[in-house]
Amino acid sequence: MAQPVQNLQQEQDSIQKLIASTENIEDKVKAYTNAYHYFVRRNPTIAESFAKNGLTYAQKYHLTKAQIGFYNNLGMLSVIQRQYDQALQSFKSALQLTNNESLLEQNLNIKNHIASVLFKQGHQNSAKQLLDSILQIAKKNHLLRPESTANDKLGKFERSNGNYEKSLACFNRNLIIAKQLNHLDQISYAYLQLAIDYDKTGEAKRAIELNKKGLNISLKGPNKHRIENFYNNLAVNYRNLQQYDSALYYHFKVLNSQKQRKNPIMIGTSYMNIGTTLAHKKDFNKAIKYQDSALKVISITPNKPLLTNIYKGLAKSHQGIQKYQKANHYNLKALGIIQAYPLKNTSSKLDIYKNLYDSYKKLNKIDSALYFHEKIALLKDSLYNTNKLSNTEAVKRQIETSDQQHQIEQLDYRNTRNKIIYFSITGAFISLGILLYLWAVGLKRKNKIINQEKKLEEQRVLNLIQNQEIEAFNAHIQGQETERQKIAEELHDNLGSTLATIKLHIENLANQKDINATIKKTLQNIESLINDSYQKIRHISHLKSDSFVEQQGLLNAFKKLSKQINTNNTTKVNFDLFGFDTIERNDLKVLIYNTVQELLTNAIKHANSSEINVQITKHINDINILVTDNGTGFKYTPQTLEKGMGLYQIRKRLASIGGTMEIDSTPGIGTTININIPL
Repeated sequence: MAQPVQNLQQEQDSIQKLIASTENIEDKVKAYTNAYHYFVRRNPTIAESFAKNGLTYAQKYHLTKAQIGFYNNLGMLSVIQRQYDQALQSFKSALQLTNNESLLEQNLNIKNHIASVLFKQGHQNSAKQLLDSILQIAKKNHLLRPESTANDKLGKFERSNGNYEKSLACFNRNLIIAKQLNHLDQISYAYLQLAIDYDKTGEAKRAIELNKKGLNISLKGPNKHRIENFYNNLAVNYRNLQQYDSALYYHFKVLNSQKQRKNPIMIGTSYMNIGTTLAHKKDFNKAIKYQDSALKVISITPNKPLLTNIYKGLAKSHQGIQKYQKANHYNLKALGIIQAYPLKNTSSKLDIYKNLYDSYKKLNKIDSALYFHEKIALLKDSLYNTNKLSNTEAVKRQIETSDQQHQIEQLDYRNTRNKIIYFSITGAFISLGILLYLWAVGLKRKNKIINQEKKLEEQRVLNLIQNQEIEAFNAHIQGQETERQKIAEELHDNLGSTLATIKLHIENLANQKDINATIKKTLQNIESLINDSYQKIRHISHLKSDSFVEQQGLLNAFKKLSKQINTNNTTKVNFDLFGFDTIERNDLKVLIYNTVQELLTNAIKHANSSEINVQITKHINDINILVTDNGTGFKYTPQTLEKGMGLYQIRKRLASIGGTMEIDSTPGIGTTININIPL
């Protein structure tokens, strides 16, 4: 709800009086800046007046950095208002003040703003050239923040043009920069952007892995909006994999978060997304329920593009349950919005025409079906002509550019002809030097190839040794498992039966008539101790025996383990398990259980964690285990892994079946261990 004008005027007058009473120059500049930021979303006109007054004050006292700041503020305000020419004018004024070498970083930051405006104006090539220039200067001067900003803009530009390899390169570089700066929010943002690119290229599993990494970092910070971004991305990833239950799990996470923030538009969007996923799942009745909820929320705060999508979703769902009359009702509502408002969404209109044609055909209303069939044909012709016109204009621009290029080539030819004479004379003298140089380079390359072949042979031998070590390790592990099973059987069968025999003898003695009360009491105590011993041996044999996991199943085993840890320790363990009803291999169950048990032991005993989250997800071709704790963390290196025998043995055990383990740990923050096991 907009704030009343009277209240805004009172606030403006109050702040102006406060600024007027401030005598310190720096404090007055800060006051103008704070006033701008306070009003920029409430009332842009008031915000602009404070920025201009602050600029005038900074110019009066020759405060260069303050002037740059106010010009930047005015430029950003113009961008918000889509006044791009005015924004460029403000940014260029700021740029003129940054010629000093000490202001190089500010200079690059302003150029990043200018590149954004050029993109918005459609000057793609100019914006890209400017960003390339920023990156070159930033890398040369080791200015990481401007480099990161330029990479972000360039990555999004490449993504919009379908150049995902280039986009991935930009955001991978930003991930490295964020880690160098130890900026957790920027690390999570880089993971978010990388995940978007991998999802665009169809690598949904890789996108899920990166989204979960970024989510775990964001959960430790205050950026709730970023957490919702990750939840939304994960929902889309799982929906693309047709794992609709997992997608719904994250959609509901977003919905619960939005309900706490009480944002009607975002709540309506969440309801709509849940409905869309349920429709993909062919659960059309439930889909309609959530789409109706979205419609109810959005009708309070109308958002025309979102309202159009909700109507289209309701139409699709009603088509799914063969209620074509109702579907047409919602299709026509969506069409009415598109025709009444300049949404410029031709593809959406074409979809609606097709849906109306299909529905009327199902209802056997031939005239209406033919009407929309004709609409489809006309719209397709219009699209074709528009594309043709665009192509014609592009060809014209290409011809004009070609003519200019031809003139440039003629000038270049004249210059080149004059230079050839000079180069011909000096060429003979240079040729001998080049031949000698090429001979030296060839000799060096030959030696390099010999060294590379030698290294390859050494690597082959190392791989052979490593494979032999893995085989020996597997045999050792198998021997340990066999010995453990044997001990469990010995405890249960031999010692257990011996205790049972002793128990029978004690009972026999206790039942003798001529025995006195004291001895009988003693015998009963001994019998009680034997019962306790038998139960303990039975418990130990179960723990030592893999049959515990095989018989009870992973879900029950983990429930028991969770209960035991949460009862006996100050550490809280949370388990999220998906898709384990279909795991049939007992060896895999035992491996997963032992691996998680070892990781939990490390987190409790060595990392002093107060909370551990374990998420295990079974996909079609692999199993993913993600264990995150909030413990002390450590600086991870390969040498660290060799010292920690528990983690070292886990990695070797996983390697023997083609599995992988990634460790991401930061001192003082915690540790994340990501394991993938192929099926």
